Amino acid sequence: MNRKYRMGPYVDLDKSPVTLPSGLILDEAAAQKLARETLRELRRGRPSLHGDAGVSPEVRFRLEPQVKAELDSFARGRGVTPSQVMRDALRQYLDLHAS
Repeated sequence: MNRKYRMGPYVDLDKSPVTLPSGLILDEAAAQKLARETLRELRRGRPSLHGDAGVSPEVRFRLEPQVKAELDSFARGRGVTPSQVMRDALRQYLDLHAS
């Protein structure tokens, strides 16, 4: 099995600190802090659509395969995501049919 990343030997960073290209000296405390910050960033997820902190509501629905292929092609041709195309289309539809 070919892995992109390989585990190296354990290094006690308090006994053998490593100097990163940025100049930061990476000891055990700095490594723990960096790991916590990285995990916090990974857990954040995507930014909300409304700009405030929090989660944007999600709506899921099914499409026929041909409609999905057309949606993907349309979005790719305009340099946007299929989700953006669907949000824009729904907004236009609701505005057009507002009571």
